[in-house]
Amino acid sequence: MKKAAIIFFTCILISGCVSTREATKRQILNLNTQHFKDTIIIKQVSSGDVTKFSTLKGYRHEKYLGIGWLDSFLIGYLNNKTGKRHYHVYQFISYQGQGWRLYNRVNYETPEGTKSKPLISYHKELMNCSSSRACTYEEHVVFDIEEALLRQIAERAPETQGKTTAKGKVSAFLYKLSSKQGHNITYWLLPSEVAALLEVMDEYTRAK
Repeated sequence: MKKAAIIFFTCILISGCVSTREATKRQILNLNTQHFKDTIIIKQVSSGDVTKFSTLKGYRHEKYLGIGWLDSFLIGYLNNKTGKRHYHVYQFISYQGQGWRLYNRVNYETPEGTKSKPLISYHKELMNCSSSRACTYEEHVVFDIEEALLRQIAERAPETQGKTTAKGKVSAFLYKLSSKQGHNITYWLLPSEVAALLEVMDEYTRAK
């Protein structure tokens, strides 16, 4: 179990110029569990039967390789009648090109091995086609993620928050998004973000 956990808790270094990259890394390292708890959005949906919890406001990474941007956040849904929960990772992807990439699959490591599942396309938008060479494309995709895995990720929050590896990289849970055109992207969730969502949902449940 421990060996498997080490596999899927790997590292990522934010892209960009050196000064921007280091500033971004310092900002991310300062994002502790309490910060994410303070910024979580709680909203009633489905006539009050379901409560939605979101880390949307916790962190926004708006630039990616100078040509677009990537961002993600975690959503938890609590059925107030049954107590059942489910979770989504919501991913924004923006890029320049001459056609849709159509991201359709996600892969990530778990203690039981690699999981691969289809992405749900939530929103697509074509923007800024002022040039004949390229347009800006925006895709929003969603995938389900297991609560057991999230709790394992959250356990890593105390030892990873504010710290880097020996290579100076930010510790995170990584997942790979694949497109029909072969443009793969690796993105991440911070353990502190995951821990915050679960703690807020647990506190909300106990208070009911």
